[in-house]
Amino acid sequence: MRTLTCLSISTLILAAACDNDPVRENEPVREKAAAQLDVLSSAVSVSGHGNWINPQGEYVSRTFHGVVKEGGVVEGNFVQHITALNGDKRVNKGTIDCIRLLGPAQAVISGTVEENITPSLIGQTQIFVVQDNGEGADDSPDRISVLVFRQPALGIDCSNLTPLPVPSAIEAGNIQVKGGE
Repeated sequence: MRTLTCLSISTLILAAACDNDPVRENEPVREKAAAQLDVLSSAVSVSGHGNWINPQGEYVSRTFHGVVKEGGVVEGNFVQHITALNGDKRVNKGTIDCIRLLGPAQAVISGTVEENITPSLIGQTQIFVVQDNGEGADDSPDRISVLVFRQPALGIDCSNLTPLPVPSAIEAGNIQVKGGE
C-alpha cells in the first residue's frame, strides 16, 4: 500500500468540466506536514465526475480533480451537487489536499470544505474513496463512496482513514486514478 500525503495546497476554483485549472496568483497556500510521501516516477492524479441516486432517492453529482506536483504538493478541488426530491439543490465545494493510493485503480481523497449549506461543515475535512474500473463497454462501472466529515483538529484525513462501505457504482461519468506505478 502506498501512502501519499501533501506538503501544501493552493486553493483552486473548480471548472464545471473538471479541467486542470491554473493556480491563481495571490491565493492563500495552506501548509500541512507530510507523514510519509511515496511518489514514484509517474505523476499521481485523481479526477472524474460521477452521477448517481443516493439511498434517500436524491440525485448526486460529484466532480473532483487532484494532482501531486513536484515536491509532493497536492493541488485540487471538488464540488458536489445534490438535488433533493422536492427539487431543492445543495452544494458542497472545497479543496483537495491529500491523495492516498490503495492500489493502481483506487484512491482515498480528502480536503477542506469551503462552501456548504450547513455552516458547521465549513472548514471540516471531507474524505471519500474512488475506484477506476476502466473505460471499456465490458468494464464494471467506476465507483465512488459517501462523504465522511471530520474536525481538522482530530488530524484525520485520507492518510489515516478509509471510509466504508465499499464505494457505490456511479450511473454516469468517468473516474481516473493514475500514477505511482
